[in-house]
Amino acid sequence: MNSEVLFASLPDPVLLISDSGDIIASTPAADCLFDASDERLQGHNIESLIAEPFVKNHRMYLQHFFTSKGDIRKQHPVRARTFSGKHFDANVYLNYVHINDSHYALVVIHDSTESHRQQHLLKLSRKQFVDTFSEAAVGLAHLSLDGRFLLVNYWLLRFLGYERKQLLGMDFFEITHPEDVVESREKFQQMLSGNAYRYTHEKRVLLKGGGYVWISLAVAVIYQDEGRPDYFVVVIEDISKQKESECLLRQSEQKFRTIVDSLSDTVAIWMLSPDKHQILYVNYGYEKIWGQTRDELYECADVFEEKIHPVDYDRVKRHKQLQGNGRWEIDYRILRNKDDCRYVHESGFSVYGEDGKLLYIVSTVIDKTDEVLRQAQLDDSLQKLKEAYRELSASSKVDGLTGVLNRKAIYLEISKEFNRYRRYKTPVCLVFIDVDDFKYINDEHGHLTGDQMLVALTRQIKANIRATDVLGRYGGDEFILLLRDTTLEQATDFSQRFLGNGIQLCIQDELEYELSLSIGIHSLTDSVASLDEWLNIADQRMYQDKRSRKGNAV
Repeated sequence: MNSEVLFASLPDPVLLISDSGDIIASTPAADCLFDASDERLQGHNIESLIAEPFVKNHRMYLQHFFTSKGDIRKQHPVRARTFSGKHFDANVYLNYVHINDSHYALVVIHDSTESHRQQHLLKLSRKQFVDTFSEAAVGLAHLSLDGRFLLVNYWLLRFLGYERKQLLGMDFFEITHPEDVVESREKFQQMLSGNAYRYTHEKRVLLKGGGYVWISLAVAVIYQDEGRPDYFVVVIEDISKQKESECLLRQSEQKFRTIVDSLSDTVAIWMLSPDKHQILYVNYGYEKIWGQTRDELYECADVFEEKIHPVDYDRVKRHKQLQGNGRWEIDYRILRNKDDCRYVHESGFSVYGEDGKLLYIVSTVIDKTDEVLRQAQLDDSLQKLKEAYRELSASSKVDGLTGVLNRKAIYLEISKEFNRYRRYKTPVCLVFIDVDDFKYINDEHGHLTGDQMLVALTRQIKANIRATDVLGRYGGDEFILLLRDTTLEQATDFSQRFLGNGIQLCIQDELEYELSLSIGIHSLTDSVASLDEWLNIADQRMYQDKRSRKGNAV
């Protein structure tokens, strides 16, 4: 009776079964585990508590256990089932019991569902760790506290070029670039001393095949439960391309500065912050052009405006405000002092990032003073050249003695008028004029007097014709008078009144002469086929008039 009370008071699920598997007694915890509720497990066979797939194996194990009389004692995993039909994993422990010449087994049952679940999660976690560690796209390693490799992944082996066995026998500092070893040891020591538990660092590592590469190194120390350092976890990333890009960027910046500085004699370049309140960079050209130091511009980004010519200041400010943060170009002047004015051309543009955000503003100013002055000199020279050309052109059309049109020029005017008549039929007349016995005048009074008489003659004729009429010297003592918009009657009337009876000339305010002139007039008509015909007819009529005057005294 005492043994029954003691058995019933056991806290664990325990069964007492016969060698045939019948349940002789059960603890309340066992009844509860198998959902026996009102009825007890006593009187049932233990096979009723085993899931069907496991019954056969359990029966064989139980027979073997009783046959060996308990010599076999081990954990027996089974899939159990309750009276309500639920299944769960269980571990069964058998102990051989001999009571009153009968053989029994004391069965202790533990629900291992949660244990199995935890084991499964642990296995899954370990698998995930192994997969992540092995297949990571960066180098992963565990290091001992003295720096030896304990665990490495495939990426790191491939990156460094080592076999796994080779690298696991090496020290981390053996693959560190000699120039970086001291710094690396110091950082490891700081972690071991408790001053840091992790750090990141850029360093160089040696490759098995020779040479070195840059890596980004992240190291963390892992502690034991009692707080002592256990090992290091190392993450290694290849940044050789990044370092190469940085090197190229530095070289590019150096080239940029070299190029910009080489332009400093005539070009000023500066970079402004987006808010235009800070100068990010300015070359020496600013000092040469503005006559101010770069330090002044660095201290105040607006100081360059003080030198803008007062006349140009508002125009420059207004132009830049209208352009905003776009591109602009403008010419203006700066006054380095009251006697030193410089002409400059400024162009600017804004630089934006990939996100569309304004990064900085670049302004380039070119000193165009020499160019402007040279252009002014050139313009002045061209103006003088044009004036000289006009004078030359005019002189090429003017008779050198009389100042009226020469033969070529008067011929051109007659040609224009001939063409105008062809189009508009406007009346026009030619008057050929010849000085009678001019050779006698030269022989009697000298060529100088003869020239003076020709000059006086042209002066008097010009004084009596209209502004639209044209007088030209055809050669020697022959002249042609072109009368525009004039009929034959009008031309004849003018010639008879002014030229037909001779002309009085005064030479040097004391010598007076009366010249006899022969005149030939011809009005242009449709019957005149060509310009030369028109001239010939007028010329012939002049000679007819001369023959009729022959023998008249001068």
